Amino acid sequence: MKIAFAASSNIDKARDQAAWKKIEREHPDMLLLLGNHVHGGSWSLSWKQFHKRLERQYRTLFAEKHFKHLIERVPFHATWDDHDFAKGDHARGAVVKPKQKERSRELFHRYMSCSTNLPEVYHTFDLGDARVILLDVRYYREAPSPTGSLLGQRQEAWLEQQLQHEHKYTLICAGSSLSSGSERWSRYRDYYDRFCAMAREKGHVLVLSGGLDKNRFVDHDGFFEVISSAVGRRKRDNYGIVDLQDNVVSIKLRGERKSDNDEILLDANSWQVMLR
Repeated sequence: MKIAFAASSNIDKARDQAAWKKIEREHPDMLLLLGNHVHGGSWSLSWKQFHKRLERQYRTLFAEKHFKHLIERVPFHATWDDHDFAKGDHARGAVVKPKQKERSRELFHRYMSCSTNLPEVYHTFDLGDARVILLDVRYYREAPSPTGSLLGQRQEAWLEQQLQHEHKYTLICAGSSLSSGSERWSRYRDYYDRFCAMAREKGHVLVLSGGLDKNRFVDHDGFFEVISSAVGRRKRDNYGIVDLQDNVVSIKLRGERKSDNDEILLDANSWQVMLR
């Protein structure tokens, strides 16, 4: 089962996006989109201007020839991040009014149309021998603090329930990375520690994340994180491929920069790195 994932298409600055054609050549069974598909603008804009621009960019993305060709042939699921949720890095759920959150979410669902848990963005589906869980790390996010909430209590409880399954693999997808970057999960210390404990206890967990404009593989001592974003950034074209097989998991990271390319093999039974 081959799964492609990518984030940060940046369609307003890169109208021709060849990376989607590269992804199609990998012949994935599923495409996962991990946020910042569109960028509605900065805090200098009014919310009306922001959402008008956001909708225009959704239309532009879905008309981009390489992306359009890919999603006509490969099914996809998506979550969002700060730029398609609100106005950028400081767009915490706690400081965005409910009316504005709802408008952003309405636009996301209109174009992405993939959630199995409406009206929420966070949702799950099963694919082969994997459970795929897409989280919403924006709508309920509070200001960073050791005791602050990243997912909100209801989503936290939902995630724990979704981890109770019999599939061999669990893929957890989010726009923000766990321990890297200014918006990392580890800034929410208490929940980050609980999440890591759950992932280790569950076993065979891969976290797929974006938000850093780079590709990286991270060993979290019991589970792994694969980061890929800047799929639409000039001279980046970053994306990732995860191939889930019975005895081996193959991970491939690709991009224009040498530092964004990597290949990893995991032993699917011991859940250890076999080759890198």
